[in-house]
Amino acid sequence: MKIGIDASRANRDQKTGVEWYAFLLIQELKNIIPSDVEVILYSRRPLAGKLAELPSNWKEKVLVWPPKFLWTQVRMSWEMIVQAPDVLFIPSHIIPIIHPKNTVVTMHDVAWKFFPEAYTWKGRTYHQFGAKFGAKYASKIITISQSSANDIIKYYPAAKDKINITPLAYDTKNYKIIENDNLISEAKAKYALTKPYLMSIGRLETKKNTDKIILAFNEVKKQHDVQLLLVGQPRPGRGYELIEKLINESPYKDDIKIPGWAPQDDIPVLMNGAKLFLFPSKYEGFGIPILEAMACGCPVITSNITACPEVAGNAAVLIDPNNIDQISRQLLKLIKDNDFREEIIKRGLEKVGEFSWEKTARESWEIIQGKKNNDKNFPL
Repeated sequence: MKIGIDASRANRDQKTGVEWYAFLLIQELKNIIPSDVEVILYSRRPLAGKLAELPSNWKEKVLVWPPKFLWTQVRMSWEMIVQAPDVLFIPSHIIPIIHPKNTVVTMHDVAWKFFPEAYTWKGRTYHQFGAKFGAKYASKIITISQSSANDIIKYYPAAKDKINITPLAYDTKNYKIIENDNLISEAKAKYALTKPYLMSIGRLETKKNTDKIILAFNEVKKQHDVQLLLVGQPRPGRGYELIEKLINESPYKDDIKIPGWAPQDDIPVLMNGAKLFLFPSKYEGFGIPILEAMACGCPVITSNITACPEVAGNAAVLIDPNNIDQISRQLLKLIKDNDFREEIIKRGLEKVGEFSWEKTARESWEIIQGKKNNDKNFPL
């Protein structure tokens, strides 16, 4: 059997959610797929770093395509005409127009349906096309939560009899409690964190609720001298004008730290040093940062909508992401009430034990082989 996997997203230097999913899943599949199965990783450029370390039955194939766009639809399609694998696995929801009969795709969410303003016209059109085409023509569909499965089936009914739920996980090697106080102190100094700080991760945009984070921080700051660390992509998202205005108008703007993109090695250290992790997103297909913070012993406040409560369970403080007063009150409670804080930390450390990339990869491999069908129950 020959398995082809699109590794183009996993091979990106600066990774966000989908890229990390593709990378970590491929890395775990290297340990699971039997040696008698041939695996080909397709990419736009030579594989880099650990992704390039391949088992003997794996190989990379660089599909050169000078234009910036349509690599999947043109170059991948041509490869499927010339030399198609027995099964093609696409870890994101855009499958090539020409593809093998057995094509498995991961559809992470349908965020563009709920927040169209967060996408360009071109981005919305391409996502819409990809989801509709994938729902109709993929042989199997993987999604990452019951919330996402419900949304996908609602907007793309053709996916109903193909969909399988395989929860994500987190990087257990890097996200853990760090005992090295000097390492944490160095990270704080690097990011100009001189006070206890609240931390959040995500693009600075209204979909990630950055505006409400700033407003809630202003309320907390009246009672506690803390800082706010907003880590995210340097490219602002939709609604950034409002967020920039709120930052500039905040009487505490000097204590709002916006470093932009942070090296991946810094994130778990910063989570270890944070007073709490705030993730009140208005839409998530899963929410890996929730698990990452929990694994670092950092108490989490997150949304009570979409996939966040599925992931967090009772191991985080759930809030209405539109209620600034509720967010600020729960922030203050976690800061003031040490017993409550320690209980949330304890629950978080227990909760993350339910997730692993090995489990995600094994379930995904069963789906890729066609051995698992239509599991619509969230398996946590």
